[in-house]
Amino acid sequence: MSRDVISFGPFSLFVAERLLERDGIPVRLGSRALDILIALVECAPDVVSKKELAVRVWPNVIVEEGTLRVHITALRKALDDGRSGARYVANVSGRGYCFVAPISHPASKSESVGNVRHDTVSTDFAPITMLASEAAIINRLSQEAIKIMRSPEMRARLVNESGQPMGNTPQQFQEVIKRAIEELGAIIKEAAIKVE
Repeated sequence: MSRDVISFGPFSLFVAERLLERDGIPVRLGSRALDILIALVECAPDVVSKKELAVRVWPNVIVEEGTLRVHITALRKALDDGRSGARYVANVSGRGYCFVAPISHPASKSESVGNVRHDTVSTDFAPITMLASEAAIINRLSQEAIKIMRSPEMRARLVNESGQPMGNTPQQFQEVIKRAIEELGAIIKEAAIKVE
């Protein structure tokens, strides 16, 4: 890639300097794991085969798949991949690995003023990156929807004081549910707009 800095989540990758920082603090990462990260980020969103990674990270050396897995595991650990919903490296079964987090290209370290970097986010996200972002949003909205549906206010709309469904007939109860779902949809839509 032609840019000096590649950012994703709380991380900044300075390829030329072979440096990974998390919130401005250097991350300890072995050279092979760093080579794998650079290869995956530079090829994002494409899947990089295990063979291609091995050739790129260990040129002119025959490497067993287990060795690659060890370094992928070290990379994921350094990135806290999977923790708090953050996903960076995905295993594409039978094909290889790909980098799935949104990537931005902020100003390079030399263009930074003090510790402040002026970020300009790229809009060239890959489809798989968008899927990962959408999944996180959908998960968050689903959790909010569950909270709303379990709230005392919603319960009061769905059941009477004795715990019986509102409405005298199944059709009336169905109308109550339909209105509740419509209101929930409006709340979710509003929350989704705030997320964007």
